[in-house]
Amino acid sequence: MRRILRIVSSRKLAIVLLVLTIILSLVGTTVLDEDQLGEYAKSWWFISVIIFLLTATVVCTVQRVIGVIDRKGLNEKPSNNFDSKIITNKDIFAGFSTLDIELRKYKYQTTFKKDNSNTFLIKGIKGQFGFWGSIIFHISFLVIGFGVIFSLAFKFSGDFMLVEGQTFNDYQAGYQNTETGIFYKSNHGQYQLNFKNFEPRVSNNKKIQSAEEYSEDYISTVAIIDNYQTVKEVQLGVNQKVKYKGFTINPDYYGHGYAPKLKITRIRGDSGENLAQETVVDSYLVLNTDLHRSYDEIAEVMSEVTYGDEVELPDLNWKLKVNFFPSKPKDGEKIVEASPFAKDSFLSIEITDLESQKVVYQGVVDLKKAVEIGSYKLEFTEVENWQRFLVRKDRGQGIVYLGFFIGIVGLILRFTQHQRMVLGLIQVEDGQTVIYLKEILENKSLQKPQLDEVLTSLGGD
Repeated sequence: MRRILRIVSSRKLAIVLLVLTIILSLVGTTVLDEDQLGEYAKSWWFISVIIFLLTATVVCTVQRVIGVIDRKGLNEKPSNNFDSKIITNKDIFAGFSTLDIELRKYKYQTTFKKDNSNTFLIKGIKGQFGFWGSIIFHISFLVIGFGVIFSLAFKFSGDFMLVEGQTFNDYQAGYQNTETGIFYKSNHGQYQLNFKNFEPRVSNNKKIQSAEEYSEDYISTVAIIDNYQTVKEVQLGVNQKVKYKGFTINPDYYGHGYAPKLKITRIRGDSGENLAQETVVDSYLVLNTDLHRSYDEIAEVMSEVTYGDEVELPDLNWKLKVNFFPSKPKDGEKIVEASPFAKDSFLSIEITDLESQKVVYQGVVDLKKAVEIGSYKLEFTEVENWQRFLVRKDRGQGIVYLGFFIGIVGLILRFTQHQRMVLGLIQVEDGQTVIYLKEILENKSLQKPQLDEVLTSLGGD
């Protein structure tokens, strides 16, 4: 049992486990994608490393605290290994009192012990905050470790997409992607979020210099609804968030783009009867945003940013490929500039028959315009912005931040407050009072000895 305790309490083991945890975390965050990272963090072997690290830290911390308590005792006698010796004509009680007064004059906190009528032990300590700083720093690892385990066990994260004007209901099935802790219990249905408006923070006349600049600055206006009442309405910029009932909600930095609305109606049936008002499709098409220049062969234009997607429409037996262009190129040019504003928008559309794999339509459709494709009419009715929102509920995160704060406090105390200790033994030898003194410095490279000053005050050498 003692051997196991020695192994677990080894600082070398704690350092190895800490380095291993850092390496595993770096590998996970740099090599794996988001879905794989969630499974990686919940794997039994990763959690085992965290638990072993936490256990080793607990044992080291407990032993460190016990060491502090032991050092507060008076079990160490300096008579066999002293720095200085003073012979005084005072009796033993006067000699003890004089040493106690001198140590207190130099801001030492003193404790004493009387072995017998001929022996006194006295200890003076100052700079104890620095010594406790080491303990506080060790405790911070415990707090951080507990926060990490708590987070892995109970956290929730997810995301959803909304088009301007749409409302999201907080139910787990409504999220596109979710990641939950091992012991997370669903507690949804807490709120609704209405995506009111998306507005770029650039001038309408400003020329966007790069595709990345398109995504750099914007405001998403959202309203939090609870029990059919709007409880708060906020404007969220890049890296800004809103908190409600333990959930943290923020817009995804690059997760936004355009959502053109398509309406497809049947204009005649197979028998020739008029079915012009039968609406088959009337919905927004959320397009992927690709911040790279590309050439569209159908529209014969080059676009600074690509907005496009492919979607299958089984009821129509179609595969629809759409590219969106927020504005038309200038006269005589073939380049559609990157712009966060939709003006004179148009679509490049390619429709393929799912059975024959033949292209049944290729062409360009302007906003508010329609084209006929066989027995159907396709209309580009409007365009809105879409935004992806990230949701997180992680009480362990606050514990981890608290652990880091405690660690910083411990480090500040550890490196700004250095402990020093003076051990004194006062005893009678051959009828004379003899004082033995020993000075212990925590960091000899940063501390200057003060024992000489105490000796001078006592009249010794």
